[in-house]
Amino acid sequence: VRLCKSITFIMLQYSRRTSQPMQLEFVRRSTDLAVTLVAVVFISGCVFYELEQVQEGLYLHTAIYWACVTISTIGYGDYAPDTVAGQLLFPLVIVIVILILPRKISHLFEVMQSFSRSSRRSHRSHHFGQHVVLTGHVTSPSALTFISEFYHQGR
Repeated sequence: VRLCKSITFIMLQYSRRTSQPMQLEFVRRSTDLAVTLVAVVFISGCVFYELEQVQEGLYLHTAIYWACVTISTIGYGDYAPDTVAGQLLFPLVIVIVILILPRKISHLFEVMQSFSRSSRRSHRSHHFGQHVVLTGHVTSPSALTFISEFYHQGR
């Protein structure tokens, strides 16, 4: 878990130097999702390995493979728990994944939606000075209202 947090911290420090705030939030949320998924797979694989050491030919990489197949709900059946504790681990892992991953995925989608909305709202040109482009049906009264609001002292 500490290794996952360290990797997340390093990635965030790098992305802070190179990204805008919305991109930084996207990187943070997607990194959080990836680290959580890897942690759940690794931890459940390790627990499965410890509980099922009675199986001959069960290695740690095989237990992690079982965790991936279990979490993805494919369930090939080539590795199945023999002990009661191992059989109880299966529904526990599924419940944990059902409780954690959808929330993290929805947070990531919220950031993606707000990023696309904000990118459609305005465009900041880096090549020109400050200017404003008005589009739509602009009348004299609406242009005067805009100018008075735009150059208001409180702005």
